[in-house]
Amino acid sequence: MGRSTGRSGRGGGRKNGRAPGGRGAAAGPTIAEPRGRHGLSAAWLHEPACVAVIVLAGVAAYANSFAGQFVLDDQITIIHNPLIRQALPLRRFFDVSQPLTDLSLAINYAFGALDPWGYHLFNLGVHVVAGLALFGVIRRTLRSPRMGSRAYGATGFALAAALLWLVHPLQTESVTYVIQRCESMAGMFYLLTLYFFLRYSGATSHEPDGVGDASGGRGRRLWGIAAVAACACGMATKPIVVTVPVVVLLYDRTFLAGGFGEAIRRRWPVYLGLAAGWLVLWGLGTIDGLLNESSETATVGFGYQGVTPLAYLRTQPEILLHYLRLAVWPVGQCLDYGWRVCPTWREAALPAAVVAALVAGTAWATWLRRPAGFLGCWFFLILSPTSSFVPIKDLAFEHRMYLPLASVVVLIVSGVQAVVGRLGSARAKLARWVLVGTATALLAVLTIRRNALYADATALWSDNVAKAPHHARAWNGLGYALLAAGETTRAIENFRKAVQLEPDFAEAYANLGKAYFSMGRMENAVREFRIAWSLKPGAFWADTHFYFGAALLETERYSEAVDQLQLAIGKNSQYRAAYYNLANALWAMGDRDRAAAVFQQALAVDPGYTEAAVNLGLVKAEQGKLNEAVASYRSAIGGFRPGGNPDALTKAHYNLGLAFKAMGRVNEAMRAFEQALRVNPSHEASRRALEESRRGAESER
Repeated sequence: MGRSTGRSGRGGGRKNGRAPGGRGAAAGPTIAEPRGRHGLSAAWLHEPACVAVIVLAGVAAYANSFAGQFVLDDQITIIHNPLIRQALPLRRFFDVSQPLTDLSLAINYAFGALDPWGYHLFNLGVHVVAGLALFGVIRRTLRSPRMGSRAYGATGFALAAALLWLVHPLQTESVTYVIQRCESMAGMFYLLTLYFFLRYSGATSHEPDGVGDASGGRGRRLWGIAAVAACACGMATKPIVVTVPVVVLLYDRTFLAGGFGEAIRRRWPVYLGLAAGWLVLWGLGTIDGLLNESSETATVGFGYQGVTPLAYLRTQPEILLHYLRLAVWPVGQCLDYGWRVCPTWREAALPAAVVAALVAGTAWATWLRRPAGFLGCWFFLILSPTSSFVPIKDLAFEHRMYLPLASVVVLIVSGVQAVVGRLGSARAKLARWVLVGTATALLAVLTIRRNALYADATALWSDNVAKAPHHARAWNGLGYALLAAGETTRAIENFRKAVQLEPDFAEAYANLGKAYFSMGRMENAVREFRIAWSLKPGAFWADTHFYFGAALLETERYSEAVDQLQLAIGKNSQYRAAYYNLANALWAMGDRDRAAAVFQQALAVDPGYTEAAVNLGLVKAEQGKLNEAVASYRSAIGGFRPGGNPDALTKAHYNLGLAFKAMGRVNEAMRAFEQALRVNPSHEASRRALEESRRGAESER
């Protein structure tokens, strides 16, 4: 039979074209979505309105997330990550396991440095796009021939599910906790892969665009290419996307094809492309990292020494049930659980039995090609990389539910619709939307409250400590927040609690060192830094090396200070204060040539670094290079920025005067001393030098 190339306008339908049910089938229904008593339908439900509602709901729920601070892993992946300091060349990012995540951070850094606002804007954009993709997947699925009468109200159902998923407080960790954009970005690409696959397959019985199986041709190929590209991008964002080729195949078998063989036969080019996405993981070293032999630095994979695969597997059932409880009743959320390993199979028996029953039910429903079976597969397969037997240092994290939550929401909406559908048609329609609106509002309020904690690190970690008092990292996080807030004594108490719970917690000892450093108790600081260094040599962040080196410098351990400060620079080549202190240490050791060179490196990083320019001038003066000293002092004065250290500016003028005086340029010396006194009228050294210069000038007359 021939195929009509004509398409009706908006609201029309195919009259002569092939129906999606198969070759020669009767023409499909009109494009305009029919309404009936079985669906969530309303007159205003058309795509632009739904898109607007989803976007507005996402913005409303996460508007206060923009005040969120960097927390937990944001420290090492953003604040102390030298890779993101520049976005080019791009090839640098393919030396890490999650290149697209790091590239997105580099783009944020390029536009706003370490201002969290831009990072939160990006995260919200990703989350909203993921919500729109979920809406599209659900809507097209319900309008497919396999779903039959469920096409009625498909748009309303999809909107309800997408809204509840979008504003659910369980998603806050993936959106407001900045580095967990890796989870939401991976989730976005996962959903886009499935959505593009649906467009490629022409899976809807009301397809207005003439793409997919119903039309073939260039448009269909483009959707297939888009699906493969989204899959590859997901693999380069986070390895959890490893399951997407399998999930797409299960979707095809459940909703489109008659079996696996038929699915692969009809759409083998796309499946080949999706499977090729696994090569991305191999090329990025993810598979090697997973299978590597035991390593002290490993935190994931079979090389991680903290928990065995069996112990990890034994603990996951109770965690999965906890996730499900939070999905239904999102109260008691926690940023960092520090979930303890379940010690015996006997204690794991009950939760394991419940999860086993759910898995068995999923397998049976999948065998029968029931939609509920696919939803179960979606839940368990997406969680399988992080919640099965592959050991990970952190046994539980809420962001792992980012995508699996969708299946729970769809099941809940289906159940509510089935119950409410027993009411009369008009009453049922009203009741459905009242329930959806109420649930969306309540979840959004909980999300807003959860977001508010991220704006106050002390409140966030206090909440964490209250819910996980056994977890040393939570106490350390609270201590770090208190230290940043200037509550040093309380911070030390929390760091002490952390090392009491975990005696080999190197980071907590290092933070103790920073706390003592801020109090000026340098010997105490050196002691704590030494303990941290003995526990985890070479694993310090750049700023930890810096503070250790600065404490050693203050206690006149110059050689050790040089070693630590060089390590700081090795981890952050733009660390101007590390160059400055390294130069001071070399200067104190009598190595003026190297000190001068390092001061110049500090000035190369920041030409307006007044203190470095002044000290460079002092070194040059000691070397007898007075002209170079004068140039350095003038550079310090000329490069001084508003808000800079006025003491450094005073010192620059004063030492410039001393240099001029030594060169016999008394009038210029007096002007320099006068400038120093204008900056700081109480600077006695400048006052004395000015008086001496005046007396000397008068005696020469």
